[in-house]
Amino acid sequence: MQGSTHCARVPLAACFLLAPLWLLAGCDQPQAAPADDGASAETSETSSAELREYRVRGQVAMVPDASSPMSELQIHHEHIPDFVGWDGKVHMNSDGVPGMKAMTMPFPVKDPSVLDGLSVGDKIEFTLVTDLTAKAYWLKEASPLPADTVLDFGTKTAQPGAAP
Repeated sequence: MQGSTHCARVPLAACFLLAPLWLLAGCDQPQAAPADDGASAETSETSSAELREYRVRGQVAMVPDASSPMSELQIHHEHIPDFVGWDGKVHMNSDGVPGMKAMTMPFPVKDPSVLDGLSVGDKIEFTLVTDLTAKAYWLKEASPLPADTVLDFGTKTAQPGAAP
């Protein structure tokens, strides 16, 4: 009987561990930046034609911690109205609003120095880079905002008469 109780808890625990992944998949988010493995210049040139940069504001929700291997940089960011999806068109989110919803999501970084000085709770402005060819994204740089900066994490609504 003890074995069946343990087995019943495993799926529930797996749901809690996998829930963030399911949420990100449901948000039609880009993949994390691939590791820089010294790819050839030709690969970089091909991808650079599909690079897009967005200036975004947000609040640091988690920073990587060497003592916690599962930790990562997470930022609760504002709505990105002109966000372009993998198809090269402005993304239409699940609320029928153009762009990416405000949400908390992980942000890979290629240059670890970008993390210098970042702390949980910091309000920042950052550059989000997406590579449409590689279907990857990363945080390029971040700069602090004044602590009294008001961020807008509200859900945007579709404008009347807007195409769905």
